[in-house]
Amino acid sequence: PGADEEAFPIHAGNIHERRRAASVARAFPLLLFLAVTLLSVLGAARWIDLLLGICAFFNLGLCAVMSLTGVCCLLGTTRLSAELA
Repeated sequence: PGADEEAFPIHAGNIHERRRAASVARAFPLLLFLAVTLLSVLGAARWIDLLLGICAFFNLGLCAVMSLTGVCCLLGTTRLSAELA
């Protein structure tokens, strides 16, 4: 390819292709759901500390996402008010 051409144009990519990256992208949500479900069932049935750890991990993740969203909102409103002034 020349200097102006891409090796593979990303906009031409499709999740329904038979490429390895597309297969991983399709399988990841199901595998993540199955892993969390399996760990939760094992934690509830056998190891309570595992279930507590999973809950703490997701609680921390939710708290981090909410805090980051709030900080981004504050930064965005500050930047917008500075541009409008």
